[in-house]
Amino acid sequence: GEGVDEWLPSLNIGAGGALPADWIGNEDLRVTLYAQLARAGSVDAIDAFEEELIDRFGELPDEAALALETARIRVLARESGIGRVDAGPAAIALTPRGAAKRALKKAGLTESGERSILQGD
Repeated sequence: GEGVDEWLPSLNIGAGGALPADWIGNEDLRVTLYAQLARAGSVDAIDAFEEELIDRFGELPDEAALALETARIRVLARESGIGRVDAGPAAIALTPRGAAKRALKKAGLTESGERSILQGD
């Protein structure tokens, strides 16, 4: 009878990746693999999924590697209570949820409204 807090972070990072059709030719299989990746709830699960892909289809193309890295960022953001990640050439803005707000303040990031900003060098 407990409520489940189901949410996914929003990522605006300029990349997303894909499982290319020339790497996995069967469209139904690609859709199934995308669903499996979307259900991966931990970095370990994504790592295992990556190993499975390599075993079945060979070395990851850049697009597939980017899709896995994007999934890892989403999982890590969720685990950290980050509701939104906006990345640009000069900075990364993190929009926390709940208790994560306090943690970001302690991290020494610049605050801008509800967001915490990490400036590039």
